[in-house]
Amino acid sequence: MKMNHYFSYKYSHKSNKSNTSKQRNLDKMEKLTLVVAFLLLSSGFQPLMAQSGCPGVKKDAWPELLGVPAKLARETIQKENRRLTNVPNVLNGSPVTLDLRCDRVRLFVNVLDFVVEIPRVG
Repeated sequence: MKMNHYFSYKYSHKSNKSNTSKQRNLDKMEKLTLVVAFLLLSSGFQPLMAQSGCPGVKKDAWPELLGVPAKLARETIQKENRRLTNVPNVLNGSPVTLDLRCDRVRLFVNVLDFVVEIPRVG
């Protein structure tokens, strides 16, 4: 009889381990599902926030200018839209005002004068 008790304990103990393992896997899947849902929702709101609200400005961001010299970036922006007359270089990390100006595109540059952030109208 003692032997039967031993085997029943052994098998019940294994099933508890497998249940705990299954619960951990379910917890991981729940977390992953929440992260994926958050990313999908946040990417859906980005186009709403990216609109410049400036009349006559068709293009409000230039991701293709990331990493190019500031002089070339300035020429490209002003060539594409003549209304953007104020295109200053700003050292990355410098404080800037938060006002929205439809004639301005700030070029955030590093010390070598290369664009390090995507230029945007504002």
